[in-house]
Amino acid sequence: MQLLVESLASSLPALANLGCIFILVFFVFAALAVSLFGTLCVEGEAGLAGMGAVRCFFAGEDVLGLHGNFRHFGEALGTLFRAQTGDAWADILNVIARSPADHTRTVTAVEWDKLSGLLGYDPRELNVDDPRYNAELVSATSGRMELAKISIRHWNASVYGMDADPDWPTPASVPEAADWISMASLALPV
Repeated sequence: MQLLVESLASSLPALANLGCIFILVFFVFAALAVSLFGTLCVEGEAGLAGMGAVRCFFAGEDVLGLHGNFRHFGEALGTLFRAQTGDAWADILNVIARSPADHTRTVTAVEWDKLSGLLGYDPRELNVDDPRYNAELVSATSGRMELAKISIRHWNASVYGMDADPDWPTPASVPEAADWISMASLALPV
């Protein structure tokens, strides 16, 4: 028994060095994770007040958990330790590795009809001199992104100042808010 204790005591300096190396590796990867993945959506952020919620409207179920995210350095360290132990690392990987939506597809007839109904006019039928004319919207390559931007702007204008509403971000008192959100979701499928 005395030999085991002496062996353990003599190996402590080597274990301390190994622990320092592990801490350094975790420090570097935590800083890198905050830089790369710190803006990924976390559970509950779609209900934030104001425009803070907009970036998470379209994430759907692809959000990081409250106890497994990279918003801050401490949370990143905890998440890396959690992933290193194998606890729900696949869930974290699925959110991080999600491929972006195809924003270059042309806008479909269904999307144009819905947008025209919400706007009250067809953007393609406007004269170039009309102040409502949007060249990017009618463009074949960037129309989808412009459609989403227009939808989010109209949503924001319709719910401005209603951050404290209990059914935020689509207050029941403003039914068109939900329509604009669904229009943006239709334009940018995830």
